[in-house]
Amino acid sequence: NQSMSRRLALFLLLLSVASANSLAELDRRLSASLEGNNQLPLLDISLEAFALTTPAVEWGWVFHQWQTKNSLEQYDLYKIGAFSLLTTYAASGIVKYFVRRERPERKYQPRLWNTRITPSFPSGHVAASSAWATVTAHHFSKSTPFLTSYVILSVWSQVYIGNHYLSDAIVGALLGWAVGRFAIDKMGTKSAEASPYIQFSFSL
Repeated sequence: NQSMSRRLALFLLLLSVASANSLAELDRRLSASLEGNNQLPLLDISLEAFALTTPAVEWGWVFHQWQTKNSLEQYDLYKIGAFSLLTTYAASGIVKYFVRRERPERKYQPRLWNTRITPSFPSGHVAASSAWATVTAHHFSKSTPFLTSYVILSVWSQVYIGNHYLSDAIVGALLGWAVGRFAIDKMGTKSAEASPYIQFSFSL
């Protein structure tokens, strides 16, 4: 019985390794198929420009909410937006340097300025876009289809220009959504008022 248990454990271990390798290979193939080939200049420049400007769009929205003093429940909306973005940056950065996944070997040649300094997993750009879209859609529900398209385009752009594997972008989107929901759920609660990190984020 003990010998059978060891064999079963070994079989399950080998199966899990094989499955992980298969999934990683599938991820690489899908990412390579979505990566640009520099044959469509207009699309290349459009997606590169989109990937570069998403932080400006998101922080520009936060600044606009601050100027117009829109409110959600008892807190100003810009505070929720800023908190969700800052928390997403922190969370994605921690995961990046814990996992330390190398960036994909890029075949696409960027037409605009492009850097790949940090580790690959998850995509911080996509995570921030997803967090921002989650908070915005909660307050402006009619814009949900547009915001969903925005996140999908953010995922595609990061893979298209060779910055990330598809799994990096998808996990980034899920991380951003989770942080966005956390920010919305915590606003207006006593626990939010008591949190030093939330107070610090609000003070920035």
